[in-house]
Amino acid sequence: MPRQGFDYPRLDPGLDQYRVIMLDGSVTVYRNWFQDYSLGTITALLDTNGFAITEARSHLCGRPYAPESPCIGLAAMQR
Repeated sequence: MPRQGFDYPRLDPGLDQYRVIMLDGSVTVYRNWFQDYSLGTITALLDTNGFAITEARSHLCGRPYAPESPCIGLAAMQR
C-alpha cells in the first residue's frame, strides 16, 4: 500500500495519502487530513465559532493540562 505524506507549512495542515490497489487492479485513494493545534489556537478557533472550552486535559484519560504535552483533550460547549 503506497503512502505519500504532504505538508502545507503556509496553511499548517498535513495530509497522509494512501493508494490501495486491489487484486482486480482497481485503485482507491484515501486521504487523511490532519491539523495540529495548541491550546491557544484551538481556543481561538472554537471561540470564533461560538464554543467555549469547559475543560482542558493533557490526555483523554484525565491527566491535568500541561503545556508540554503532545496531546490535548477538550470538552467544549456551544454558547
